[in-house]
Parts: sequence; C-alpha cells; structure tokens
Amino acid sequence: MYKTELCQKDKEQFYMIHVWAPRIHKEGPAFLKKLYQKEHGIFTDPKSSPATRQWIASLVRAHRSTQGSEPTLDENIPLHKSPEEYKNIIRVAWIEDIVFRGSPPSNHTQSFLMPEIFHRDQQALQTLREITRLAVAGCALFLHACNAAGVPLQELKIKEDNNSRYDSSYDPRNNLIRAMRERSGSQESYEKTVADAVVELATKGRSSKPMLAGSTTTEFFDIESLRSRTIAVLRGKDPVLEVLNKRIRIAVRDILAQGLHHKKNDTAAPLKMRSGLAIWNVPRDDHESGTLTAEPKDIVEKLFWARGFGAFAPELALVAKHAGKIVDLVIGLYWDDLLVKFIQDL
Repeated sequence: MYKTELCQKDKEQFYMIHVWAPRIHKEGPAFLKKLYQKEHGIFTDPKSSPATRQWIASLVRAHRSTQGSEPTLDENIPLHKSPEEYKNIIRVAWIEDIVFRGSPPSNHTQSFLMPEIFHRDQQALQTLREITRLAVAGCALFLHACNAAGVPLQELKIKEDNNSRYDSSYDPRNNLIRAMRERSGSQESYEKTVADAVVELATKGRSSKPMLAGSTTTEFFDIESLRSRTIAVLRGKDPVLEVLNKRIRIAVRDILAQGLHHKKNDTAAPLKMRSGLAIWNVPRDDHESGTLTAEPKDIVEKLFWARGFGAFAPELALVAKHAGKIVDLVIGLYWDDLLVKFIQDL
C-alpha cells in the first residue's frame, strides 16, 4: 500500500511538471492580463491604472533629473535603445518605494497609492516585509551577542564553507529564530525568552575563548546590559536597527539592479521521485555527473555574508529572490501593454 501511494504521488508530480506547469506557463500571462483589464480598465484607456501611471512618471522624472556620479536617463534617448535601463529603474523603485517603504530610515512622508500592477502581490509583499523585519532584528541581536562575548560572528560557528568548525549539538541561529517566532504569552514573557536565547548565544561564543582559572563565561560580559539591549531591539528602539535596515535595503536593491537574483538555468529543475527515480529536463553538468550548476541563491547568500549579514543570509537571499521574481513578472506582463506607453507619454 505504501509503495502504491508513492507511485501515485510520483504520477501527480509528473503531471504537474510536464503537463500543468507548461500549460500554466503558456496560458497564464494572457489570463492575468485579461483579469487585470477587468479589474483596472483596458490597456488602451488613458484613464486606466492611474496609480501606476503616476508612479512610473515620478520615478522616471526623478531619475532623469539626477545629477552627480550616477548615470542619468537622457529623455532624447529612444526607449527601444535602452529598455533594460528603464526596467532597472522600475526594479530599484520597487525595492526603494514599496518593499522597504515605511522602514527606518524612511523619507516617505506623502501618502502613497499602491500601483495597480502590484495589487495581486500584496500578500507576498507583506511576507517579504515580515521576513526582513525578523532578519534585521536578528542581525542586531547577533551583533550585540558578539560584542558582549568579544568574538566575531564566525566564532559562533555560523560559516559559509564546508571546512569550518561547526558544533552539531547546538545551533545558536535556529535557537534564536525559534525564540523570536514563538510569541505565546505576554510581551514580558516573550522578551525574557528572546533575551535568554541571546545570553545563551553570547555565552556559547565566549566559551570558545581562553578564560582565567576558576572563572565562568558569564563573568566576561554584562548580562543585564545585554538583556536591556535585546529588549530595545524587540521594541524597535535600538538605533542599530536603522543602520542595518538601510544596509539590507541597499544590498537587496543592488542585487536586483545587477540581475543577481536570476537563475543561471531557469529550466534546470531535477525532480527526485519518491520512488527513487530521478528526472532531468536539461542536460547534466559536464563537470559534475548528476549535478547542476550552483543556483544564484548561493551567490546571493554569499553577498549578504560578505556584507555582514551571515547569520540571516538564507532569509535575506529569499527576500531578494522573491522580490526580484515579483517585479520581473510584472515587467514581463505589462511592459509592452502599459509601462512602455506610460514612459513614452512623459
């Protein structure tokens, strides 16, 4: 019976990969465009998509007027000769104006209408913001734990390479994330639980350094000071949050502008069947039999690691990847029918 169920699941996966997914990929864009016009007006109507039109106009005009070392768009350059430059403006504005809108430091004081082209992505947008908030707070807590213990982040046994020392019996990162996500009980109880995890993290890091005979790890840092810093982070009152959020915003923006969120092989999707068989829909890598080239997610994670966010690089890479997919899908859907026309009307 168990083998029968596995074969049934293999059959369902096969049809999803080879029948339904190609059909969705083929017919999906036309369906989404039809649905969009039903909700927001036909593409040829000059009164349709007013929020999108206003947003595109504001960001293109702002970019054209930019002075200094950054490149500017010459309004005399034909659109067809620099489409990627205009698309990058939209990608950057998606991060700056929408994904990180309202996050400190925020200079958005005016009311903002969500562009209609992103209306169906608001739930995903909320998820991106929640993950980013968790990562920012988590990075701040890791920073305070490292400073209290007097050790760099690498000494907490969170490293990117396979040769680094790792204590499998204790995962300080997951322990802290678990404490931050479990919000059962009162706010005071929640703050105490997270503070305990941060103190344990600092203690574990400090234990890797040499100590004086007869002393304990907790004698080398002020536990109450670390607890108070933890509470300040959880209440959004720690100034380091603003610095970290800005650096993360810039990192995500740069990743999208440089196209690092793209996969090297969008079709490279090996399917490992539950019954043990493996399906490859692209040729195997010439250098490593049975493997594919590394996904850009690894590249993005390394970038976040290099910028000092190694503790939450997987989560931040996920934010960058999905934010890039959302805006690229929107550009792909509405570039010819809407966005080009809005730019040409300026």
